[in-house]
Amino acid sequence: MPVRFAILVVFVSSVLTTTTFGDSSVPVRYKEGLTHGFLVLSTLNGERIAVGDLIQVPHGNQVTSRLVYHFNNGSLQDETTVFAQRRNFSLITYHLIQKGPTFPHPIEVWMDAPKGQVTVRYTDDKGNEKNESEHMKLPPDLANGLVLTLLKNFGPEDHLPQLSMVVATPKPRIVKLSLRLEGKDSLSLAGSRREALHYVIKVEIGGVAGALAPLLGKQPPDAHVWILGGEAPTFVKSETLSFLGGPVWRTELVAPVWAKSEGEPNSAEAKGINQLYLPLQSRNARQRLRQTPAASVGLNALWRWIRAIQRARFKGIHETSGGCCHRTHATFGALRFRLCAHSLS
Repeated sequence: MPVRFAILVVFVSSVLTTTTFGDSSVPVRYKEGLTHGFLVLSTLNGERIAVGDLIQVPHGNQVTSRLVYHFNNGSLQDETTVFAQRRNFSLITYHLIQKGPTFPHPIEVWMDAPKGQVTVRYTDDKGNEKNESEHMKLPPDLANGLVLTLLKNFGPEDHLPQLSMVVATPKPRIVKLSLRLEGKDSLSLAGSRREALHYVIKVEIGGVAGALAPLLGKQPPDAHVWILGGEAPTFVKSETLSFLGGPVWRTELVAPVWAKSEGEPNSAEAKGINQLYLPLQSRNARQRLRQTPAASVGLNALWRWIRAIQRARFKGIHETSGGCCHRTHATFGALRFRLCAHSLS
């Protein structure tokens, strides 16, 4: 049975200050609140493979966070984390589902941290369903489903502690996560330059298995997480392993795309029309065009083609005739164009 690591993260909002952290658990600087986030999962080549919803609801000092990814091929990844945020962040329960063609071995993990109970249901290489259940002494710094939440509570000058995580191999076991601040990377938000803290997370398997993992090709690659700092730090991107032997996936925030109103051209059409019309508004440009040998043959055809586009794509066209000149006025957004058939003939 191949070893698999479910190192999955979610993002929620918090505020950043500077503190020195101990080696056990991460102090709560600011409590998490109501959140509905929209995420996209893609390959490192930029191919979008899934869309996700993060819904987080607080109940007093307890927060329920659920992150669901629906894949293009019908696969599902569903992760629910319940944690407390009193003096320190502490995991209460954790539930993970991975199933569908994306995942070679479907898996379901339940964890009750206070009781120390971990159950793994999985499908082996022969297609048989099996269960592994362990009563474990779980450490207070358990980070399943909390990695990004905890990272946002660190400042650039903070000492970064090791965190613990339960992974399914498929038998549950505890590994350590070593955190390192790589530096700051630049990004742009609508043309505004920002900087994000770049964290690197290394999985320390430990024991004989940890010593053999690099030799057997079982050592998971480092995970990378980017946090936008400031008064209200937030997650912007991560690159983490899907499962051992599987690809690295990129998680990013996604903005909504609004449906176009009927008859409104899309951005590609608008760009093409603008490139066609704007040069023809200049008298000098029209004169140079008439001097082109092919112009006398092709301009009338071009004009008929332009009018066909107008009728098919533009909204609010008004045509008027006067004398020998037939003019067309077309409105697109804040721009108004006027073409004269006589001047182009």
